[in-house]
Amino acid sequence: MGWKICDEGLELGGLLLSAQRFVPPAGGSIRSAPSSLGRLPIAAVRGGDRFALPLGRGEAFWIGLLGSGDARLTIITGGGVEILLPEGERSGSLRIVPGLAEGDSFRALDLGSAAALRVRSKGQIADIELVPRSAFRRLTGLAPPAPVDPAAGYSGNRLP
Repeated sequence: MGWKICDEGLELGGLLLSAQRFVPPAGGSIRSAPSSLGRLPIAAVRGGDRFALPLGRGEAFWIGLLGSGDARLTIITGGGVEILLPEGERSGSLRIVPGLAEGDSFRALDLGSAAALRVRSKGQIADIELVPRSAFRRLTGLAPPAPVDPAAGYSGNRLP
């Protein structure tokens, strides 16, 4: 059994990974994961065994993991360097990874800080290429999401 796309993100067994979008502050440094302005789609790249995640200018994301605790996340920079992401914050079975660790803060994950995200879990690897919104349709055949809307934050209760 391998990775599969689902409505909420990317799934493997009992692990669900999602990318939650936000507008990063000037300088890109954050103390924790800000409120989500919606989930970014993750889609399979046509003719390949990798995935794509679209990002626009002035947009960043944090990672939400629900379920299995064995997932290891690394960011691959434009120069091909792999950087292990921190464990992040935990709340029950939910794990939130705000970004790249920088002392007592985090560097927002955006097109300037990362080229790809690699997820390892249960002996399986998923490579998720971070792509400009303009390349998403060409790579996946799917329409990219609308530009990030700073007023789109969630303001209610989520029911199971």
